[in-house]
Amino acid sequence: MFVDELTEMNMELQKTIDTCSNKDNITMVLTEDVEQFRQLVNVLDPSKIDFTKGGYFNNMKIEAYWGKLADLSPSLQTSISRIKNHGTVVSNTLTVLQKQLKQASETSQRIKSEYEGFEADESLMAQFIVTDTYISVIENLITEYTIWQDRIKRIITTSAAALKQTIAFARIDRRFGGYDTVTYKSNYADMQSACSEFVSTRNR
Repeated sequence: MFVDELTEMNMELQKTIDTCSNKDNITMVLTEDVEQFRQLVNVLDPSKIDFTKGGYFNNMKIEAYWGKLADLSPSLQTSISRIKNHGTVVSNTLTVLQKQLKQASETSQRIKSEYEGFEADESLMAQFIVTDTYISVIENLITEYTIWQDRIKRIITTSAAALKQTIAFARIDRRFGGYDTVTYKSNYADMQSACSEFVSTRNR
């Protein structure tokens, strides 16, 4: 009875571990999303634009920037929406991992307690070893997925501030005078940093 219960539980743990660890898992999909988003963000990097400087050539440069911003704004919105949606999958996966860890730990402890005093059963002992191994793997996955969740939250938070201004600028027919471009640059830099942080963490 105990062997069957542990075996069934271990099979479920194995399925979850496989889903979270295979080459097509959600963090890999998210890495592609963030990399695509980062490429768009880098194309629209405003750090080298002096919005306060006049002159014919600088005005052309500024005009070209706002034109590019207007053209790419829909792509930015689509890209960040994908990140949000896949970020939700990461959060849901983390919840599943936490529930399975709790269940596996409690089940293992209960069976060990109930089995105490009985003659050692090799099959049961073998399943305990598998369970303990899987619990360790699940704990590591929880740590990893918590990091991904935090990184995604930072991207979403920083992009909310930057893209709010981006959308506003893109809709004003390039009439940028009087807008807070200093804060815009700062928010944009935070968004770039958040994207780079995620990608660099994923590639370690």
